Amino acid sequence: MQDCFDDIAKFKAVLADHGVPGALAFLNRRAPHRYTAIYKLHGDVMLNVGIHDRLGQVVSPLPPTPRDHSLCSYVQPGQDFVSEDVLTDPRLATHFQRGVINAYVGLPLSRGPRHLYGTLCQMDPEARHLPEGEYRFLEMIAPLLLDHLD
Repeated sequence: MQDCFDDIAKFKAVLADHGVPGALAFLNRRAPHRYTAIYKLHGDVMLNVGIHDRLGQVVSPLPPTPRDHSLCSYVQPGQDFVSEDVLTDPRLATHFQRGVINAYVGLPLSRGPRHLYGTLCQMDPEARHLPEGEYRFLEMIAPLLLDHLD
């Protein structure tokens, strides 16, 4: 448990010193997924606030995405959405991102029980499993990001 508290302290320091881009890079180094991102809900559109691509090929911000074309649309206040293999997930049989993003972990970034700011997500073009301990870590640090977002 002490390791978890140490990791949270490290995350807080990175967030304070390097802002959201540094925080996304920190989280990406810990996860098996290629991308770590934050999306802001703006009406029917998801706006990319920041993204870290492990391969350095994607530059932030990405163009706006219609909410119904985004896997983020499945994330609700107080409710995450995880699909380790989008291609075999029956919930996503007809989704627009099927075959583009094949692993998705999305956690809500909420300011109150009914107001969804957006999502913190890990994504990959290949099927991926996020270890339970890493998922719990994301749950703990997600609220810390809100103070650094508009």
